[in-house]
Amino acid sequence: MSLEWIVITLMWCVGVISVVVCPKQHLRKLLFTMLLCQALTWVTTLIHVYYGLLSFPVREFPKATDLLVTTEYFFYPLICGYYVVYEPSRHVGARMAYLALWVTGLTTIDIVIERYTDLIEYIHYSWYWTWIVFFGLFAITNISCQQFFKSRALFRGEKEVTE
Repeated sequence: MSLEWIVITLMWCVGVISVVVCPKQHLRKLLFTMLLCQALTWVTTLIHVYYGLLSFPVREFPKATDLLVTTEYFFYPLICGYYVVYEPSRHVGARMAYLALWVTGLTTIDIVIERYTDLIEYIHYSWYWTWIVFFGLFAITNISCQQFFKSRALFRGEKEVTE
């Protein structure tokens, strides 16, 4: 098994375990955030690949898509989900620092994957574009999730039905 497939398997294992151990009260928000971020990540990465900025030489489904399913559809949205779930409710400066910290960590992971494996190849791209794109994706996802989960009363009827 090559290094690329070990990294893919490791991302799936860590991701599945982290979803399974997610506290029940946060699971709905985590899954909603993942789906929202997944849609945004898919669109942005598809545009990057279409215009030749990025490529994914090693992919799970090379005949079906030009994207790496593990990172674009599962791992990055999962990280975004945990960012939104555990974001502090302090003033804007602390929240922006928290966002920058998460985006920097994810960009670092992306750089390591790009540099030491053939999973991602930057063609006309650089790490700072990755940071900017992740910052925008996480911010848009966070704002959308805050708006969606703004009123707990919206879910009161759903809670009565499930109990």
